[in-house]
Amino acid sequence: MQLIGWFNKTFIRTRLIDQDFGRILKDSYEYRKKADYDSFVEFEKIDVEVLFDEMKKFISAIKIFIEKN
Repeated sequence: MQLIGWFNKTFIRTRLIDQDFGRILKDSYEYRKKADYDSFVEFEKIDVEVLFDEMKKFISAIKIFIEKN
């Protein structure tokens, strides 16, 4: 979680990256944590599809940021 905190402090709070991507990163982490540590976890297909689409946008935004900087 420290990396997400650093990312938010460095890129989200300074508005270098859109705030929506901070939420997407946090949500993705929560899903991953739940899948790793909870017992008998099942996710709704629609939720996974939405998160997958959001992560593709996140990755694209990060690539664009890196290319510009």
